[in-house]
Amino acid sequence: MLKRLKERQYVDQIVLPQGLASKVEEHPALLISDSLFEILKQCWEPDAILIFVGSTGAVLRLVAPLVNNKAKDPALLVMDCNSENVIPLLGCHKGGAEEIALQIASDFGGKAIRTGDSAANSRLSVDSFGTAWGWRRNSNFSAWKQLMIEVSRGKIVAFKQESGSEIWQQSEAASTCLATN
Repeated sequence: MLKRLKERQYVDQIVLPQGLASKVEEHPALLISDSLFEILKQCWEPDAILIFVGSTGAVLRLVAPLVNNKAKDPALLVMDCNSENVIPLLGCHKGGAEEIALQIASDFGGKAIRTGDSAANSRLSVDSFGTAWGWRRNSNFSAWKQLMIEVSRGKIVAFKQESGSEIWQQSEAASTCLATN
């Protein structure tokens, strides 16, 4: 599985604890065997994508001291050793963890376990929608947070689109939370 993650370019490097690294028969390129926490501290950036294979609880205990807020945390995913479940834990919208989980699950024949409000209720992730097309939100984090809270409460949000294709407005997710203005 580690080799497939590397070959399919989901990861740039593979990090294993020293004890586990010594048991890997075929060492993938860029295998790093060092203190996981020290490596995490170096990699913990908003644009990083971190994928763990193993126990969700162990990962949570490992990263807990580093977790800051939605704007500063990286995309963090956990998958089981059989590639059956891929769980985006942090950076689900802005960091792209949910989309990455869907891609990995599809590629490995597993299932993406998405628990956020947008995924569970087929709502548009208004704080990150459009990033694949280069759309950017302003830097007023508290306003975006409030907007997400309103949408999660089922409120309709008014918007005004000034350019680009409007076909996305026909999606089921958009219709649950958006009204043209």
